[in-house]
Amino acid sequence: MTSNPAIDFDALDEKPVDIFFALLVPEEQTEGHLQTLASVAGKLSDKETVKAIRRAATSDDILSALA
Repeated sequence: MTSNPAIDFDALDEKPVDIFFALLVPEEQTEGHLQTLASVAGKLSDKETVKAIRRAATSDDILSALA
């Protein structure tokens, strides 16, 4: 999900936050969710991916940016 305007969450870099992710994971699959979280974090380190997410008009656009 994205937010416009960005929201101040007292982030470590002191920048407001405009991209949010939530993972809903069954209790017995904690290892799988850590791999998913690591994958998303890795993709968010790419500036072009972040720009594509910010430009996204639909959830499908966000999924495409992360693919």
